[in-house]
Amino acid sequence: MEGENLLRILRLIGNNSFLGITVIDEEGIVLFRNKRMGDISGIKSDNTIGKKFSEVTPDSSLLEVLRTGVPQFGVLYSTPKGNKAVIHRIPLKEQGHVFGAMSIAAFYDVMELQEILTKYNLLQDEMRLLKSELRVLRGSKYNFSNIIGESQNIQELKRLGRRYAAKLSNVLITGESGTGKEIFAHAIHRASIRNNGPFIRLNCSCFPRELFESELFGYEGGSFTGAKRKGKPGKFELANNGTIFLDEIGEFPLEMQPKLLRVLEEKEVWRIGGTTPRRTNFRLITSTNRDLHGMVEQGGFRSDLYFRLTVLPLEVLPLRNRKEDIPFLVEYLLAELNLEMGTNLSIGKHVIERLMNYDWPGNVRELRNIIERAIAVAEKNTIQSHHLPPYIHGHEEIPMIIAIGDTRNILQEKLGATEKEFLSRIMAVVGGNKAKAARLLGISRTCLYDKLNKYGIGE
Repeated sequence: MEGENLLRILRLIGNNSFLGITVIDEEGIVLFRNKRMGDISGIKSDNTIGKKFSEVTPDSSLLEVLRTGVPQFGVLYSTPKGNKAVIHRIPLKEQGHVFGAMSIAAFYDVMELQEILTKYNLLQDEMRLLKSELRVLRGSKYNFSNIIGESQNIQELKRLGRRYAAKLSNVLITGESGTGKEIFAHAIHRASIRNNGPFIRLNCSCFPRELFESELFGYEGGSFTGAKRKGKPGKFELANNGTIFLDEIGEFPLEMQPKLLRVLEEKEVWRIGGTTPRRTNFRLITSTNRDLHGMVEQGGFRSDLYFRLTVLPLEVLPLRNRKEDIPFLVEYLLAELNLEMGTNLSIGKHVIERLMNYDWPGNVRELRNIIERAIAVAEKNTIQSHHLPPYIHGHEEIPMIIAIGDTRNILQEKLGATEKEFLSRIMAVVGGNKAKAARLLGISRTCLYDKLNKYGIGE
């Protein structure tokens, strides 16, 4: 009785299965063939029990599996009606003896499978494209050929930069705003063995302090109000196997500097709300326009962190101290902006001479802005002196800052006055367009808004 019940249950399972099933004995006689197999093959299963399988399906390879004892998996099968299925043919063995064979049709029509595979391949292509675009977005934009200049300072910096690129130590790039510190950071990454890895940038002066820690170190889901459910990796995690560039490191919050120091020493990141550290392998490059050594003496920057950052130093001189680079920069920037703006302007030698007589408190960034302005206002195909702002001709004198001997407060006051004046000029040139001003300055809109509010510009 138990055997009959078991057999009945097995038949019910077979007849209610979405798979097509056929079972034959060692003589090739059909023991079981469900309706689904009949639907798949186009040959009805009625009255097949007890018949020779060769009479039911003459061209099947199931008899070969019975004879050889070798299974066949994933075979594409075409039925007489043109339907297709994926068939698995399996020998039934006991103690090495083949006493039967079974075939299982895994799909009724592989068109559905082919459609799934097509969608899968499309998704794979899209994924590769997105990864490629992400590499571009997270990659470095510049190399050493983008650093223009023939001055001794620039040539020495390019030589040092290439040597630094071959190392893994931390790099600190110093220099006034607009001198091109970020371009050196990009170039060092591009020339390093990490050039296929991400280049992650964070401007320390433009991020709200309450969000600074979560942006840099990441957070776990639900760790604070407004946190993403799945959490978010920080910049250090995103920089794994690549480079992280912390711009304006002098603005890094003092209370968070111990955490940064620990990340540098241990190469581990603790997310906000996390209970375990996350390993990350990155190369750190920082930059600043401030006197970090002076900040250490004044208690505004940790000395242990300072020494960690300054293993490989680079100092980019202001443009006024390497004016021989101006003609090369003008040529490069003019070609770049002509292409960007759809123009074909040239510039007279007397205009370049006028530019070389100016002291450039905004450095290369200001030079680029002036050339873009001149292209925009030029009536013909040549930039003339009258296309330059009046202050370039000396009609508006801006006192230059010589910081030697000044106290820190006086220096910051003068730097602030210069920055305010320069921002006012930029906003005048772009007609108050903050988006364009932020792009010209190479900073985020949030950072620009903070600076405009700080100096009361545009109120």
